[in-house]
Amino acid sequence: MFRTLLLAFGLATASFQACFAEEIKIGVLLPLTGPSSDGGRDMQRGFEIATEMQNEKGGIKGDTIKLIMADAVDVKTGRSEAERLIQSQGVKIIMGTYVSAIAFAATEVAERERTFYWEVNSVADAITERGFRYTFRPSIKGSNVGEVGIDFIKGDLARNLGLEPSKLRLAILHEDSIFGSTAAKAIDQYAKAAGVPIVESVSYNRSSNDLSSVVLRAKAARPDVIFLASYIPDGTLLLQQAKQVGLRPKAIFTYGVFNDPVIRDALGEDVHNLYCISWPAGGVELDKLAAGPREDYRAFSERFKSRFKVDRVPQFAAAAFAGASALYNDIIAKAKSLDADALREAALSVDIQGSQTAYGFGIKFGPDGQNQRSHNVAWQWQGGVPSIVWPAPLATRSPNFGPPGGK
Repeated sequence: MFRTLLLAFGLATASFQACFAEEIKIGVLLPLTGPSSDGGRDMQRGFEIATEMQNEKGGIKGDTIKLIMADAVDVKTGRSEAERLIQSQGVKIIMGTYVSAIAFAATEVAERERTFYWEVNSVADAITERGFRYTFRPSIKGSNVGEVGIDFIKGDLARNLGLEPSKLRLAILHEDSIFGSTAAKAIDQYAKAAGVPIVESVSYNRSSNDLSSVVLRAKAARPDVIFLASYIPDGTLLLQQAKQVGLRPKAIFTYGVFNDPVIRDALGEDVHNLYCISWPAGGVELDKLAAGPREDYRAFSERFKSRFKVDRVPQFAAAAFAGASALYNDIIAKAKSLDADALREAALSVDIQGSQTAYGFGIKFGPDGQNQRSHNVAWQWQGGVPSIVWPAPLATRSPNFGPPGGK
């Protein structure tokens, strides 16, 4: 009774009034266990710190954000967990997902249930090519790798190796899910258009514990350059077995987050000079970002490194922070409601130029929900540290054109 009287006379404390603030529930769909859990957990941590920081600022228009985690180990659980989040937990928004095949299935559920799906980093082109209204991807799509990868290979790399692009022998190795297949197709198309000959192309199942047959086929083709589209466990296995059989091309390009510390831990000195085509988040010099994203990312980075006792923020965590920050500040904060159509309208109105987000690029969505301003960059390991080396405007170091593992 006493509290009721206080409230009636406007004397209630801020903490008491805060009890009546609304809660924005957001489902988070990630592989938190199983073979893809390393990347999934990095993303979980990025989402959680981004949410923590946003709530410390007052949430979104005074409403607190609550994340509801779901463990999507594979396509089947991705689909069922998306259904559970929507039907049992009542979420209006889902974000994720790390694995493209899981994202492809989960977005089908979200579309059917009229739920807004914010895909932070799964890259398969097909995710945003089905005419869905409620799936939006602020990050890159898989085919972006072709343009960036081949432009660098046929230009700076070929020139510094003393080879014409038409003499540069390229081998494509990729895991056979929608992720690896999308990237391999893009590299194949761009390489052929650029006149770079493909001497071998091999797909494999990423659950295999022996990729020696793939490695031997590649070795027999005598490639100057290898392009590898893989997840971390199968990719590191393949590179380790390549060393064992003496497969030593002039350059190796990976696709994904082969610029994360786990790769250095797995490959040791062999990581030196390894290239990685990936998004720029976490590698862009902070003074190249706009003031708001720059200070937010600086605070996030310091908090992450302190909390998890690491010297560098993993790139999936950086992407999760960038994606969550954009969702909170540029979509939900500007939407008229949490209805999927209202969120779609807000997303389509976003127009962020240049390096104005923590991703390192701007945001402008096409009607298909794909960010038209997203792009990849080329990273390279040098001295035990990965840095952006191409294109020049975002590069923090110059490329080293020595062989992989060489000094």
